[in-house]
Amino acid sequence: MNYQIVNVSQSLGMSEAYNLGARIANGKFTLFTNQLIIFKPNFLDELSLVIEDLDEDVDLINFLIDEPAFYDQKKQSSNNKDKKLLVYDQFNIDLIAKHSLNSYDKVFKTKMLVDHKIKFNVTHYQPGIFILKVYGKAKKAAVLKTILTKRRKEINLNNNIYDVLFQINQFNQLKTYNEWNDSYDEKLEFCAIIMAFYHFISLVINSNFSDKEKRNAIKIAKELVFRLYPKYEKNKFFQLINNQNW
Repeated sequence: MNYQIVNVSQSLGMSEAYNLGARIANGKFTLFTNQLIIFKPNFLDELSLVIEDLDEDVDLINFLIDEPAFYDQKKQSSNNKDKKLLVYDQFNIDLIAKHSLNSYDKVFKTKMLVDHKIKFNVTHYQPGIFILKVYGKAKKAAVLKTILTKRRKEINLNNNIYDVLFQINQFNQLKTYNEWNDSYDEKLEFCAIIMAFYHFISLVINSNFSDKEKRNAIKIAKELVFRLYPKYEKNKFFQLINNQNW
């Protein structure tokens, strides 16, 4: 597999570094990564085998990452004897319920990012908004049910981690950007719930925050979700989460 490594100084800020890297890259697919991610030795081999056999319309590939969280569906998914590669023709809620709204466990078709001018926000860390924009423009999305990377546990958080939570304020605005109709309302609500109650809280629990700061962060997450989505507990997609820790 031919590949190119674009190393951009993060003195620009991580998001601007990612945006510049995507403009410079000339490969078919682009991966955004950082110093927290550890790659399995067979990472490139596994991806190259998948990419060679992919439908040309597939614009992104999800893979599994071993990372700290308060519950984990990855091992169950990777051990499942069903097909190891799934392809979705449109934005499917399984992509949210069983995978992530992060950018570091995906590879993106470079041309798709450039043609649709999909970029990371350079002032706030908003991975969920970036990913949902991609899902809105992607013709097809693939899922490789194999753990290929691991995220380091030693995460030093500061208050900008609240960007991960507060981005859910803008999720509904993506209906206009992606030209989605009202049938996507409940999907976007579920995305916000997952971002607040799974991704954000998992980061907080496994952070260097004090116990008091962790309790306060979890309280803020609950209050924000309830303010934006007071009937969130009735969301029909909750049935897709099968874990007692939820």
